[in-house]
Amino acid sequence: SEFVCLRSSASAHHGVWRGRLLAKLWQTVSACAVEHHSTVGCLDMALQTTRLSASRWPCDSCSFISRGLSPTLIMASSQLAARVRRSASTTGFIVSKRRRREENGSQRRSRAPGRGSLLQLGPSDLAAAIRVASQGPNASDLRMWRSYSEAVLFQAGALRPKQLAFILNGFSRAHVPDKEVFRRLADRAVETVGEFEPRDTALLLNAYAKMVFRDLELFASFSRIIRNDTGAGYGEQQIALIANAYARLSIVDANLFRVLSSWTLKRSSEFTPQGIATVSNAFAKVEAKDQHLFEALAGAIIDRDLLPRFEAQHIANLLNAYARLHMGSTDMLQMVVGRIPAKVHEFSTVEIAATINAVIKLSMADHRILLALASTVRERAHEFRARQMAQVLHAFSMLTVSYGKLLKDMSPHVLSFLTDAEDQSLISLFCAFARVGQSPMTVMDSLLQRLEPRVAGLEPPLQVQLFYACGRLGLSSEALTTTLAMKLRLVINQLASQHVANCMFASGRLGLNTEEVAGLVSVLQFRLARSDLDLEPQQCANVFHALAALHAHGLPPPIWPAPLPGTTVPTMVARVLKYDMWEKHTQLLASIIVSCAKLRYHSTPLFRLASDRIRTAERSLSMPLVADLVAAFVVVEAMDFEILSWMLSQVPGTPGSLPLSTMAKLLRSLDYANHVFVDVGGWPQSPEGAANTSSDLTMLAFPTAPAFFQKQALGFYANVGLTLFVKAERLPAQSLLEAAVPFARAGLLSLVPFDLLGLEARSLVDDRARARPIEPLSGPDSASEGFRLDDGGDAGNQGGETILTFLLRESSCSIFAPSTSPTRASAVSLVRWLIRYSAFVSGNGRNFRGNDSSAPPAVVDPILRLLAQGLAERVEELTLHEIADALSTLSRAGLRPRNLVDALLSGADAKFPAAPTLGDAPAASFAQAAPVADLCRGLAGRPPPAALGGRLAMFTEGLVRADGSATTMGSESLEGLTPLRTVAAFLSALHVAGLLSQTLFQGLLMSALRHGVLQMGGAAPQGLEDLFLALSPLFASVNLLSSGADAQTHSSLKRLLDDVFALVAARLAYASLSGAPTPTPQQLLQLLQSAVPASSAEAAPALFAAPNPGVALLAVALLERVQSVAHELGPSAVCACLDLFARMQLLEGPASSAVDFDALRDAATRAAAALVATEGAQGAKEDPARQSADCISAIESVCVRPMGERIPRSLVSIMRVALTWQRRMGVTEASRAAFFCALALDSQVFTEAERNEASQGLAHLLEKLCWERQKWSVADHRLVSFVADLLRAEFPELLRDHRWLSRSAQDVLQTLRRL
Repeated sequence: SEFVCLRSSASAHHGVWRGRLLAKLWQTVSACAVEHHSTVGCLDMALQTTRLSASRWPCDSCSFISRGLSPTLIMASSQLAARVRRSASTTGFIVSKRRRREENGSQRRSRAPGRGSLLQLGPSDLAAAIRVASQGPNASDLRMWRSYSEAVLFQAGALRPKQLAFILNGFSRAHVPDKEVFRRLADRAVETVGEFEPRDTALLLNAYAKMVFRDLELFASFSRIIRNDTGAGYGEQQIALIANAYARLSIVDANLFRVLSSWTLKRSSEFTPQGIATVSNAFAKVEAKDQHLFEALAGAIIDRDLLPRFEAQHIANLLNAYARLHMGSTDMLQMVVGRIPAKVHEFSTVEIAATINAVIKLSMADHRILLALASTVRERAHEFRARQMAQVLHAFSMLTVSYGKLLKDMSPHVLSFLTDAEDQSLISLFCAFARVGQSPMTVMDSLLQRLEPRVAGLEPPLQVQLFYACGRLGLSSEALTTTLAMKLRLVINQLASQHVANCMFASGRLGLNTEEVAGLVSVLQFRLARSDLDLEPQQCANVFHALAALHAHGLPPPIWPAPLPGTTVPTMVARVLKYDMWEKHTQLLASIIVSCAKLRYHSTPLFRLASDRIRTAERSLSMPLVADLVAAFVVVEAMDFEILSWMLSQVPGTPGSLPLSTMAKLLRSLDYANHVFVDVGGWPQSPEGAANTSSDLTMLAFPTAPAFFQKQALGFYANVGLTLFVKAERLPAQSLLEAAVPFARAGLLSLVPFDLLGLEARSLVDDRARARPIEPLSGPDSASEGFRLDDGGDAGNQGGETILTFLLRESSCSIFAPSTSPTRASAVSLVRWLIRYSAFVSGNGRNFRGNDSSAPPAVVDPILRLLAQGLAERVEELTLHEIADALSTLSRAGLRPRNLVDALLSGADAKFPAAPTLGDAPAASFAQAAPVADLCRGLAGRPPPAALGGRLAMFTEGLVRADGSATTMGSESLEGLTPLRTVAAFLSALHVAGLLSQTLFQGLLMSALRHGVLQMGGAAPQGLEDLFLALSPLFASVNLLSSGADAQTHSSLKRLLDDVFALVAARLAYASLSGAPTPTPQQLLQLLQSAVPASSAEAAPALFAAPNPGVALLAVALLERVQSVAHELGPSAVCACLDLFARMQLLEGPASSAVDFDALRDAATRAAAALVATEGAQGAKEDPARQSADCISAIESVCVRPMGERIPRSLVSIMRVALTWQRRMGVTEASRAAFFCALALDSQVFTEAERNEASQGLAHLLEKLCWERQKWSVADHRLVSFVADLLRAEFPELLRDHRWLSRSAQDVLQTLRRL
C-alpha cells in the first residue's frame, strides 16, 4: 500500500519533490527481500522513473541485490543498478561513443530473460512481465516469447481470469500467434468463465479476434455469460471490443448482439466517435440491421456535436457499416460524407478504398466528394496495394457517370502490381475496365494473359463474374471466353439462379459465334426450362433479353446453332406470372414484353398483366421503351386499346421534345397496326361506352377503333408533322418524304407540313403507300427498319437539301403555277396556309393536345414571305371574309408586309358591302355585318384608307339603325353575331379612324346595353372583355367624337360612356366573384392594365376617389382571384398585379372604403333610361329599369364584406407570395415588387408587422437589383430611381443602416436620380 501511494505521487508530482519520492521509492523496493512482497510492476515503475532523473539515485543503494530476491527481480535490479552507476558516473559529462556502444551492447545481450528464471515466476508476475514485454522495445523478439510461452503453459492451470486476459492481450499485442498457448488458455478460460469481470472478458475476446483464432466453444461460453449479465459493468470500451471480436471472427450470435444493442441504447449518450464507429461496423459485419440502434447512435452524433471529432478511420468505418447494411441516406450520413473532403488526406489507403466503396453503394457521393477522392487516389497511387486499387477502381466503375479517365490514369500503376495480384483483385480490375468500356489495350492484354491460366482454379461464381465481363466487352473469340464457356458448361447445374441469369445475359451479348458459347447456351436453355430456379425480376428480364438477342424473329442463321427448346419460354413466362410485385418493376416488365414480342411469343395472361401493371404504376417508362412497347403489342396482335391509349398519352406534347428515332418507331408501329388489323378483318371491340366512329375526325387510319383512340392517334400524327416542321431547317428532305408514307396511308397529308407538298411529290408518296408496311421488331436492328429520322446531323451544313428548302420549292411550284395548270394553288388555299403557318410565329400554333406551340423564325418567315407574295397577286379571288381573316392573321402574328396589306385593303374596299337601309331585311343586314366586323378586327388599330373608312362609317350607321328597328319589331337582331364582340370591333375601328360621330357612338353603346350588359348570369356574356378593351381608350380620351360637338352633347355622351363602362366592369367583376370560369385572373389583369396609365412610377388617380365604381369593383375581383391562385400564376403575373395595384393607389385607400353601390345603381338607372329613350319602353323585350335593378342587386350580393377589409389582407397575401419567389424573379419582376414594397412602407392599411415584412423584402429585392444593374431597362431604372428617391425622402434611416442594406447597394442607390 505504501508503494501504491508513492507510485501515484511519483506520477503526479514534479520538480523538487521528484528526487525525494524516488529515493523513498528505492528504499521501499530495497526493503522487499521476501519474494511474495516484490513485484515486477514495482520495479518496472522504478525503472521507468529512472529515465526521468537517474542521477538522483544513490549509487550505494544496490546492495539489496544479494538479499535473496527472485531471479526476475535480480535481472531487473541489475539493469537498474547499471543505469544508476552510469548516470552517477557520467552526470554532467559527455560519454564517449565507444563506451555508449559497449554499454548498449551488453544491455541488449542481457535483456532477454532466461528460461529458468521465467519458470520461477508466479502467475501474477508472469502476467505482468508479459504485459510489460509486449509494450517494450523487444516485443518482436521471438526467442523471448518462446520462453514466455513455456512459462505460460507451465502456469496455465493456476492462471486466474485477470491473468489470462493480460497474458493473451500481451501475446496479441506483440502479434505472437502461438496456437498452443491460445488453445490451452482457451480451455482454462472456459473452466473459469463465470469468474471473469467485464474488462477481462473484453480483453480476452479481443485477443482471440485480433489473432484470428476462431474458438467457437470459447465464444459460445462467453456469449452465455454476457447474455445472462445485467450489463452494469459493461461500458463503451467493453461493448465495442466484444461486438468487434464476434464480428471480426464472423460469429453471428443474434441473441448476443440483441443484448449488446440494448446496452448500447442505454449508454449511447456516453459513446465517443471511436465507440460509435466500432459498434456500427461490428453490427454491419454480422448483418445485424438494428434500426433503433443506428438511430440512437446517429442522434448521439448530432445532439452532442461529435462530428468535428470524427477522424478518418471513424468516417470510413461508419460509412462502411451503413453501406453493408444497405441503410438509406440520413441527415447524419450527409454530414459525415460532407467531412470527407476535409479529412481526405488523413485516410489510409485501406480507408480510402472502403470509403469510396461505401459512398458509392449508398448513392451519396456528389461530384465534389468523388473529385476529392479521385484526386487523392491519383496523388497516392503508389501507396495502394493490388487489392485496394482493385476495390477503388471497381467502385468507381459502378457509377452511372463514367470515370474512365481515372481508370486510364491508373493503368501504369495497375500494370506495376499485376504480377503479385491475387485472383480476386485481377477479376475486380478486369470487371472494372469492362464496365467502364474504356480499356487500354496493354492493361486488358495483361489481365487476359494472367487470368486465362487461372480459370481452372477459380470458383464457379468468380468464373461467372469473368464471363459476364467478357460479355460486356464482346470478347466472343478470346481464349479466356472459350475456356470459361467450357468450364461453366460442366458446372451449370451447380450454379445459383443469379449466376445462371448472368451467364445467359453474357451469352446473348457474345452471340453464337463459337462452338463453346453455343454449347453453354444449349445447357443454359435446358436449365432455364427446369423449375428449380428462383429468378428475381431483373434476372428474368436479363434472360428474356438474351433469348431475344439470340433467337429474335428475322435474325440471320447463327454460325453455331443452339436451338431454343419449346418449354424454355413458357417456363420463364410462368415464373413472371407468379411474381406479384411487378408494379414496382414496370421497366423490367415492359422489357420482358418487348423480348417476348421479338420472339413472337404471345401469352395473353402476360400481356394482360403488363397492361394492368404499367398503366397503374406510379413510375413512368422512358419514351424509347414506350415505343418498343407499342411495337410489341402491335406485333403479337395484342391490341388492348387501354394500354395503347395510355402509351400515346405519355408522348410529350411539345413538338421536338421527343427524339426523332423514338417518334419514328412509334409512327411505324401505328402504321403497321392500322394496315394489319384492317386486312385481317377489323379491330377488337371497343370498351363499353366508346363510340366506334367519329364524324369530326377525317382520317383513314383505325376506321373501326374507338373515337378516343382515333383522336389520340390523330394527335400523334399531328405532333410528328409539327416536329418535322420545327426541325425543317436541318433535317434532310428525304426524311419528310419517308414520313409522308404513313401519313398517306392514314389520309392525313393535309397536316402540317405535308399540306405544302406539290402534286408530283404527293403522287410519289401515294405510290409508296400502296406497299405493305415493314413489320416492327424484326431483324438484328429494329431501329433501322423502314425510314429513320436522324436528328444528329445537319443536312444544310452537309450540302444536302433540307425539308425547308424542299417545302419552299414545292410551294413555289403550286403558288406561281400558271392559271391554267392543275397544280396551281387557289387563293383560298393561300389564305388557309397563311392562317395556319403564321400562328407559329406568335406561339399560337396548336399541337395535338391543344397547347400553344411555336416554330423558329428561320423556318416560318421564308414560308410566310412566299405565301404573302403569292396572295398579294390574287386578292381579287378572295371574299371579304377571307380578306378579313388574312388581315387578322397578319395582325396576330405581328406581320405587316406592306404590299400584301395594301392589296388586302384595296380588295376589301372593292368588295365592301353596301350600307343597310331601312328597306333592307334585318337578316340580310346582319349577315353582311359578320365579314365587316372581322375586317374591323383585322385592322388591329391601323387606320383604314379614307374611302374604306367612309364606307365603314356608313355601314355602321345603317347596322345600328337596323339593330334598333329589329329589336323594336321583335325580329332577329345582332344576337347571332356575338353582338358585344361586334360592337367592340366597330367602336375600335371607328375610334382609330377618327370617324366616331355622335350618332354612331350612341347607337353602338345602346346596342351594347341591349345585348348583354344589363343581363345577369353566372358567366359574363361572350365578348364582354372585348367591349371593355374597346371602351378603355375612349374612357381615358378627352375628345370622344370625331367632329366637333357642343359641350352639353359631349357631357351627356361622356356620362353615358362612364355609365356603360362602369356596368361592363361591374358585370365582369360579378362573373369573377360568383365563381365563373371566365374571366380568368390573367384576363382581369389585362383588362385593368388597359384602363390604368402604363407608367408604373406615375400612379393613377386614387381608385376610390374616381367617379367610376365599376373599375373599383373589378379591382376587388382581381384581388380576390389572384389571392386564391397566386401560387399558380408565377412570379411574372403576380409582380405585374402588384405593379398595377400600386399604380391604382390601393395602398393609400382608407381602411373603411367600400364600393359605392349607390353610384353604381345610379349609373345603371341612367343607362336604362337612355335605352328606353332611344327605342321606347314598349319595344324592349324586357323592362330596362327592372333589368338594371336586378343587375346591381346581383352584383351587390356577391360583395358580402366591405371592400376596405378585403384590400389590405389580399395585398399582404399577394406580397408574401411574391417575396417567396425572389430567387426566380427577373429584373423587371424584382423592380415591380420593390416598387410595391416601397409604397407599403408608409401604407396605413398595413399593420406594423406587415410593414416590417415589406421592409425586409425590399432590402432583398434591392440587393438583387443592384447586383444585376447591367440588365436594367429604362422602365426598371425609372422604378428603382423612384424607390431610391422615396427612401431618401421618407426613410433616410434605412439607407444609413448597413445591416438593412449592404454598402455596395447603398452606393448604387445614391448614384441614381429619377428620370
